[in-house]
Formats: sequence, C-alpha cells, structure tokens
Amino acid sequence: MRKKQIETPFAPTWPWMQLANGGAYVFGDGPHDLTGFRVEHVAHALSQINRYTGHSRFPYSVAQHSVFVSKLLDFDPRLAMLGLAHDAHEIIIGDIGTPMKLALRAAGAGEVLEKLEADADKVMLALFGAEPVKDAFEAEAIKRADLIALATEYRDVMEKRHDWNLPHRPNPTKLRPMTAQSAASLFMRRYRQLKRQLGTKPSKWRRSNVDAQRP
Repeated sequence: MRKKQIETPFAPTWPWMQLANGGAYVFGDGPHDLTGFRVEHVAHALSQINRYTGHSRFPYSVAQHSVFVSKLLDFDPRLAMLGLAHDAHEIIIGDIGTPMKLALRAAGAGEVLEKLEADADKVMLALFGAEPVKDAFEAEAIKRADLIALATEYRDVMEKRHDWNLPHRPNPTKLRPMTAQSAASLFMRRYRQLKRQLGTKPSKWRRSNVDAQRP
C-alpha cells in the first residue's frame, strides 16, 4: 500500500502576505512561496491600487501610471522595462505618497521603508527579467519620467487647489479614466512588447537621450 505523501506546511518565522495567485511573500529573509507567480499577477494587483491614496478625480491606478512612465522612456527598451517595473514593489508595501515618505523620514523611519522597498524590488525585477539600475544616468532618466508623469497627473487627475511646484512640465498626452481590467491588460501588452524587444528570458519563478521622452 502506497503511503500518502505529506506536504510540509508553509510556516515562515517572519510576517508574510498572500499574493494574487495564493503564493506568499515573506518579509525579512524569506523564503517566499513564489511558485507560479507571474507578471500577470503583478499587473492585476497594480491595476487595483490607486495612486494618491484615492484622492483623485477618478480612480487612477499604479498600473496605468507605470505604463505611462514606461512610454516616456521609449528611447531605450531597457529603461522602458525598468520604468514599467519601477513601482512594482507597491504590490507588497502599497502606494505610499511622497508626503508620507517625507513624514516617515522626519520621524526616523525612512530607512525601514527604503529597506522594505529594496527587498521587494529584488523580487520584482527578477520576475520582470530586468537588471537593476546601472548608473546615475539611468536613475535620473527614470526619475525624470516619473516626475513628468506626476506633472501630467496633476493636470489631468487631481484637483488643483494648491500648486505642487513641480520641476517638469506635463506631457501632451491626456490621461483618461480606465477600468482596473483595462489597466491590467494595458500593462501586460506593454510588458510583452518590451520583452520581445529585449529578448528577456523568464525568471526562475515563471513557467514558461532623456530629452527624447515621449509617450
């Protein structure tokens, strides 16, 4: 008589959170349960996370924002992929606005948040098949695209009662409302387009000139 195989229960010693596919992300040193976790699940989660803590004129997701940033980096497919993935860690820690990040730093908790972001980024970049930012040029290009997106979102998505004193002008692209499902689909189309351009190989967790920025 064959003995029934007994699976070892998942029992991490650190706090963990369930992912969209039922897997688990473990805070601290892991190990995670990322079996079957794919970029599709990242797109799904980001499409349901609103920017600006929901204080926008219509729901505007991190997924829609990420695609916009990526298209502003179209002059370099590698940077465009990094732009698409630049906020993917928010499926773990949520979308924390800049004012809150500044408040956390002032309270002495900035390093903790940065560590949590960096840990999640390692997992997300591997999932996207992307290498980390290599130098100051790449970091500045992505930051600039993010700030242009911010200015565009301020123009199209937010109430303009107070001036944000932003360093860049908005892009001509008009941002419009988009359902979560449409945003997730848009994210995946962009990912597949960039993957073809880069010849990006699936990660081990999967199965199978800055002035030229334009959307």
